Amino acid sequence: MNETAGQSMTATPVPVALSRGDARIKAMSHPVRRRILRHIRDTGPVAAVEVRHALGLDMSMASYHCRVLRELKCVEVVRTEQVRGSTKHWLIATERHLVDDPEWEELDPEAREGVLAAVMQPVVDDFNSGIADGTIGKVASDFHMTRVPLKALDAEGFAELRDAHQRLYAETSEIARRAAERMADTGEKPIAVSSSQLCFRVESF
Repeated sequence: MNETAGQSMTATPVPVALSRGDARIKAMSHPVRRRILRHIRDTGPVAAVEVRHALGLDMSMASYHCRVLRELKCVEVVRTEQVRGSTKHWLIATERHLVDDPEWEELDPEAREGVLAAVMQPVVDDFNSGIADGTIGKVASDFHMTRVPLKALDAEGFAELRDAHQRLYAETSEIARRAAERMADTGEKPIAVSSSQLCFRVESF
């Protein structure tokens, strides 16, 4: 599909019986939807017009792909607002992760590369931002950073390490939930934190 600004677009009907996994594959198969979903996941609640400005998209393109993501149930409306005779929808991602393990095998190589870039680029951006504004490194207790090059894991050890990373990911959501509950009572100002887990095979160091 040509992604030039101003192109007329009509949403493709989404099969009613589409599984959640198939829906995410369909969502991630388009580069613009990947960018929008990542932005909504990281920023939401956010409106389509704000997605448009943040990503530099034509309004019709942003609206179209946000609508497709809603139809695929990858995002949902959490509130609406009447603005000059039209309805402004505020969206959040329905899940934090982008693609599950079984779904990964069904993605074509180009889509896989796009998903990896969609995950890794924000990590790099967050790090560069933290360095530039002096947030990272200001106080030793305010950050944790490790790199452990493991040169001799067997298959079982690699699986154990990967599972440990996934458990931490799952625990991260619970930590955020408990923090939100506490801040609702205390009124404490929220702290923005970038938390990342990386664990992957390499040919050599």
